[in-house]
Amino acid sequence: MSEAQSDLGRESPSKRNRWRSKLEKNFEGYLALILLIAYTAIIIYDITNRLLFGEQLLWGLTTILGLFSWVCWLSASMAIRSQSHFRFTLGRQKVSNKMNYLLYWVDTILWVVVIGSVAYFSINVLMGRVSTGVVISGTNFPRYLMYASVPVGTILMMVRAIQQIVHVTKEYKNDENITPDSSI
Repeated sequence: MSEAQSDLGRESPSKRNRWRSKLEKNFEGYLALILLIAYTAIIIYDITNRLLFGEQLLWGLTTILGLFSWVCWLSASMAIRSQSHFRFTLGRQKVSNKMNYLLYWVDTILWVVVIGSVAYFSINVLMGRVSTGVVISGTNFPRYLMYASVPVGTILMMVRAIQQIVHVTKEYKNDENITPDSSI
């Protein structure tokens, strides 16, 4: 058997690294897409069931609202990762690279403090929901899974903000232009 044939079915290390990099970069987007598909499928099924049989899913609305919450928090984290979140770029295009670097640090500290506070208090709320043991009506799924979107989303947002400052710091140390782009 030739060497080329023996390597069939095995990924090269660089291919695995590209796949991992793509997964890391788009993790929230992939997860949000899966949840959005589930969200849409439940809505279509519930509407069809209501039109054809006059019945509505007992668990449909709660599940849809929970999935929507997950998609929103994951999308917010994804926006921070891709630097497409709301920010003030017009003034930053007119300041020096050093000032932009300082402003990136201010942004990151504010993100970590504000979102960290939301994460901290949402974990307390989540623990309260876990202790009740309530399930989604008509299912065996714990209702706290819907509330978990807030702490998970905010923790991911903090991780992404820290990743961005690490990335910007590397660019700044390499004397690259770190002025934020005003386009999304």
